Amino acid sequence: MATPLVIDMLPAEQGDALWIEYGPADHRSRVLFDAGTPNTWPALRRRIEALPADSRHFELLVVSHVDNDHIGGVLPLLRDDSLGVTFGDIWFNGYHHLPDPEL
Repeated sequence: MATPLVIDMLPAEQGDALWIEYGPADHRSRVLFDAGTPNTWPALRRRIEALPADSRHFELLVVSHVDNDHIGGVLPLLRDDSLGVTFGDIWFNGYHHLPDPEL
């Protein structure tokens, strides 16, 4: 039996940081949607460190946009090689990802 979908809101101050888990209890899948301000990083780091080292994989990291209250915690996460975090895919809503209006 699969464990239900769980969505946790990390302390992101005025921003967003959603930790999403789904799938069977013995093989949880994870998605991180934004990571709040830089002040969110310590809470996010502790949450990751609480995972077994071989379970620090996220199916997806979504960065909705570059405002500091959404990307501020993502930047130190991506810079920190010591945690062994991996991502299946990273979605970023950047200008070069927008369709060409001439098409």
